[in-house]
Amino acid sequence: MLFQIDEARRYIGDGRLEHLRLAVLLLDNAAEIQMDRRIKEDLQHDDVMEKLRGNVLTWATPDTVPDELQEVVAWVTFNARREG
Repeated sequence: MLFQIDEARRYIGDGRLEHLRLAVLLLDNAAEIQMDRRIKEDLQHDDVMEKLRGNVLTWATPDTVPDELQEVVAWVTFNARREG
């Protein structure tokens, strides 16, 4: 990804139209890679939080959960937020 950004910088510095087009393609691809990584991280975090929430609720009811774990019990996954 860093190579793509550096190449795009070089192409932009050149200034010719065909190089500017290549630069846009390289920057677009780098942005897609970053978004893909971020989305995967967010989905993994959701999975961990949902498993943790399930584990907490196996030994406690929502009314008896300690204050420190209230945020975990109140967690709503991304998919649930989208559907709701």
